[in-house]
Amino acid sequence: MSDLTKSKEDRFPEQPRVGIAMAIYRPEPNFLVEQIRSILDQDYSNWFCLLSCNSPVEDVKKILDDADLGDSRIQ
Repeated sequence: MSDLTKSKEDRFPEQPRVGIAMAIYRPEPNFLVEQIRSILDQDYSNWFCLLSCNSPVEDVKKILDDADLGDSRIQ
């Protein structure tokens, strides 16, 4: 076990689950990708993210579909 993992367990022994809600409507695609990457890059791993997209822009839907690949925490 790494020192970083041990340190996290000491600070958060119960590892509470954190929920992130993200409403999306006509965002700038690069900004949206940056937001999603920021969430995925978190050190704390016990989280889930609910993305709600009501945007008519097809590119946004593709970005969201691609962001969901391989990480079941993004819904």
